[in-house]
Parts: sequence; structure tokens; C-alpha cells
Amino acid sequence: MINLNTSLIRTFRILERYQLQSRGEAFNLANHANFATPGRVFEGPGFGIVSAARPARQIQVGMRLTF
Repeated sequence: MINLNTSLIRTFRILERYQLQSRGEAFNLANHANFATPGRVFEGPGFGIVSAARPARQIQVGMRLTF
């Protein structure tokens, strides 16, 4: 399983009492396909078939004002 999660956070001071925090986060940044295990029941119809995968890349951004 290959998974690369990262975040970038920056805080800016506005005047003396206010702070603005900007952040960006990425999960599975490389967008590598991580497949689930194949079916393991020998006599079952799904034996050896991979029928699921973990989520693709997800990116979120946000800002926070602290006063």
C-alpha cells in the first residue's frame, strides 16, 4: 500500500491581536491506486476477483481567523 499524506500551514499576523491561518491538506497525494484483497473463498463466484479499492486523492483547503 502506497499512501502519501501532506499538509501545508501558514500563519499570518494581522495587526497585533489577529492571526489568519491558511492551510491546505492532501491525502493520497500521488493518487496511487490501492486495491483491496481479492476474493478468498475458493468455491465462491468472486474467487480471485478484486472488487474494491481505497479512496482516490482528496484535497481540502481552509482558513481560520483568530482574534
